[in-house]
Amino acid sequence: MDRKAYVPFYAQMRHVQLGDDDYDTIVEHARRSGVDYLVAEEFVVQLYRPQLLPLVSDPAFRDGEKRLRVIYAERGVPGTGVAIFEVVRDFP
Repeated sequence: MDRKAYVPFYAQMRHVQLGDDDYDTIVEHARRSGVDYLVAEEFVVQLYRPQLLPLVSDPAFRDGEKRLRVIYAERGVPGTGVAIFEVVRDFP
């Protein structure tokens, strides 16, 4: 799941549109629709999906989110961060 299809295209995976809903609706949609991964690029989150900002900027929030498991997170220069989350479907 990503806002644009670039990452899924190069990863040779199916693209699911990252909606512009509230945080919980986005995460639950990912879980229900069979999404395996959610990609959050810092610049995209800052401009277009601010409801996801804690996922890329707050390690404590990220660690507390049990429906998403961090598999990759990097942040160099501000605005260049990216995080990839595995969607956990068996979470109650």
